[in-house]
Amino acid sequence: MLVQDLVKLYPPICTEDMPLEKVYELLASTKDGMVVVIESETHRTPIGVVNANSICEQIIRRKRDPRGLAAGNVLDASYMRVEGTAPLSVCVERPNADTVVVVDENRRFAGVVKRAQVMEMIGRLERAEKFAPQSAVAYSGVPIMGLA
Repeated sequence: MLVQDLVKLYPPICTEDMPLEKVYELLASTKDGMVVVIESETHRTPIGVVNANSICEQIIRRKRDPRGLAAGNVLDASYMRVEGTAPLSVCVERPNADTVVVVDENRRFAGVVKRAQVMEMIGRLERAEKFAPQSAVAYSGVPIMGLA
């Protein structure tokens, strides 16, 4: 199974210069709890992910003034970037990356996959493989009912 088979195609995106207030509105409007930050609308190269944790990290822990901050100031760059044609197993190589950002062959943003989804699907595939019959047709070599 490939990464593109699990990808969520249209998550909210923004550019790095979008004001924090608008980024938060996008964040609040999605159930995934993240907004992907792209370089520009023209190039659509992902540069990070903004979530509630990354915003709190900048405002509370680093004591930054939220007025005047933009998406580029609060993004989290600890995501994993993978081409959609890669196998699912590639997504588990970096255990600290919760979000897998999927790109096309030109490195343009294509969608996202949560690492938890990947782990769940890999588990399902392993279980299915474990219980799958080894051969669909069994032939013993003995004629049935005297037919030869």
